[in-house]
Amino acid sequence: HPDQRSAETLTDGPDITYSTDQLTTYEYNALDQLINAGALGGFVYDEAGNLTGGYTPEGYAFEAAYDAENRMTSVAYADGGSSLHRTEFVYGANNFLSQIKKYDNGILTADTRI
Repeated sequence: HPDQRSAETLTDGPDITYSTDQLTTYEYNALDQLINAGALGGFVYDEAGNLTGGYTPEGYAFEAAYDAENRMTSVAYADGGSSLHRTEFVYGANNFLSQIKKYDNGILTADTRI
């Protein structure tokens, strides 16, 4: 992919020093889907190409579910403590997103109608 550079050389630019502990390597498959984000771990896709599992930027594992029309219906993760966070997406008759429900440990904490 031309916009995914692996290297770039600047002449007369400032000196920059990087330490290796700040380097994150990302890997993509043939469909340009993220499959590995360095220390965070891997990402999983279903046969339709929907992201079904992976890691949040904080390193928590998440799972996502989709309906028959490949619309995300939920995403859930457990944080470092004992909290389970789940977000559900509801679609209207016009197939547009109509509602977002957020739960913490099974208790509805936010209900947004769009």
